[in-house]
Amino acid sequence: DASTDQSLAKIKEIIEGDSRIRLLSLKENVGAAKARNIAIEEARGRYIAFLDSDDIWLPHKLKTQLLFMEEMNAAFSYASYSLIDENS
Repeated sequence: DASTDQSLAKIKEIIEGDSRIRLLSLKENVGAAKARNIAIEEARGRYIAFLDSDDIWLPHKLKTQLLFMEEMNAAFSYASYSLIDENS
């Protein structure tokens, strides 16, 4: 989403050498909704998951969610969340 922090450099470092991941980088901030819509249009895989900069996933979140979707023959799913503030 054209963030001005160092997240782009960190993402490049993390995905280096992983051919499963294709980085899309916008030249200007277009807002979260439009950035997601662009990502959806560019997606090539079977599933799409969103992880925002202020989110933390448990280690097996995607695996658990995908197994549930396959078992239930679900086209989409969502998960509950726990709110964590700067004091906890």
